[in-house]
Amino acid sequence: MSEVLPGKEKHILRIVVLVLLTLGLSSSIYLANLYIEVHSYSGEPVESFCAISNGMNCVTVASSRYSTIFGIPVAVYGIEFFLAQIIIVAASFFRKTYWRSWLFLSNAAAILPCGALAWISAFHIQSFCLLCCVVYFVCISIAT
Repeated sequence: MSEVLPGKEKHILRIVVLVLLTLGLSSSIYLANLYIEVHSYSGEPVESFCAISNGMNCVTVASSRYSTIFGIPVAVYGIEFFLAQIIIVAASFFRKTYWRSWLFLSNAAAILPCGALAWISAFHIQSFCLLCCVVYFVCISIAT
């Protein structure tokens, strides 16, 4: 499909995708740091710009038992996911690759776990994480 786009449009599309991926990566890095702060044993309350209300609070989500999978913070999986995708897109600047197909497949596969995490936030934690919603948006935007 990327062969259909002229050179300039392909270049612009790559840059837009890289901006979205960087947004997802930045959100994941912040959330990993927040997880570390929440689970440190300092005993001090953690403050975050995304602790807006009881229903929209990244600290509440990060302190829940659902913030890890197999003992690893969910945000770390996000960091790995977005770094891998950035590498795929960056490589496409230097070599002809099927980067759009890889991004679509990986983001389409990520929609199910994102949906599951959103469902857990809504019905188990009863609080949403603003930056998690940013990650969901990035995955859906790139998959469509």
